[in-house]
Amino acid sequence: MDITFLGTRFTGATRSGVTHDETPELGTLEEPLPMHKKQFQRLLGHLNWYQHYITPHYLPILARLQRQTRDKLRKATPWTDKDRKDLHNLLHAVKNMPLQALNLTETLVITLGYTANHVWATAHNPQNELVYASHKALQAAQHRYGAFGKLLLAERLVTLLSQGHGTLRAPAATLLPLLDATKVDSQFQGEPATWNEMVLHYHYRWCCWKCEDLPPSPDAKDNSTPTLYGTIAPAWMASDGTIRHGGGYGFYCKPCHDVELYRAPEGATAQRNELLGFEVVIRHSLQHHDRTLPTPIIAIDSQYVYKIVTGAVTAVENLEDWERIWDLLSQFIVLPLVKHTKSHKLETDPVHEINRQASRRPSSE
Repeated sequence: MDITFLGTRFTGATRSGVTHDETPELGTLEEPLPMHKKQFQRLLGHLNWYQHYITPHYLPILARLQRQTRDKLRKATPWTDKDRKDLHNLLHAVKNMPLQALNLTETLVITLGYTANHVWATAHNPQNELVYASHKALQAAQHRYGAFGKLLLAERLVTLLSQGHGTLRAPAATLLPLLDATKVDSQFQGEPATWNEMVLHYHYRWCCWKCEDLPPSPDAKDNSTPTLYGTIAPAWMASDGTIRHGGGYGFYCKPCHDVELYRAPEGATAQRNELLGFEVVIRHSLQHHDRTLPTPIIAIDSQYVYKIVTGAVTAVENLEDWERIWDLLSQFIVLPLVKHTKSHKLETDPVHEINRQASRRPSSE
């Protein structure tokens, strides 16, 4: 297969950047070199089209080009030999950087980072081949977001990849699950509503990914490793119900290292067992995790429960059970988050896998 579409050439399992309609080949941009603001803007616009082929190594070069468009007093920019060489290397890398086909069923390694001027993200497959890269220039206010704020901006670049599974690598990545949406980090100098939205977005999208710490980028101004004080283990929980093995329901609480399983009422359907499991985890969360850091997150795999809890549909059966659940939810000071999960695979949903394995053992009740 050899197809060229919207500036990208697909050859077998790889893709690379080529010409886009009437846009000149990247190689022709090397001469003459841009000297004025409009010429720099044209070059940057062209590079922006191929941003997925620019790895973090070349971001300092890109930052120097971007600075030329912000200097209102300078009418022309002289080029040094080093600048010429750097631009040549950047254009050559963009044109010759192959990206492997993206497969969300494989275990991915996603790396987040930031420099003095950009946030960036890359993704590699199990063969350590680059499958995705992206970056974004920091806006004026975002320079004051601190380390955690910039990492939360970086994860937005690869939101679609969160549907897969694997390892998330970043400076102090193991602290990201501990962030509290209601408690703004001391380094974050932005709107509290912005912090709240970014933290909730991270918890929702990346809850099942393994986290691994990396040293900060040497190009970052705030290059000290971010720290978070006064935190506890992430409040991840999962409820489940089944009609197998005689029927049962229960929940798993990760911070408490607690599993509770119960026999299902006689004649209970699978939906009701899922609902009863959700009720007991809500009760546990209210008793032990209301107003704790961070906000509890409850994983459920039942579309029936999830749609009713989120208001997508209205309950028409098991009304007494739902009445008890609504009463419990009304007692929370800080409502827990609810996330729907699609499977019980250990690598994508470890909390549900623990429930599934525990349900095979005899229960005391």
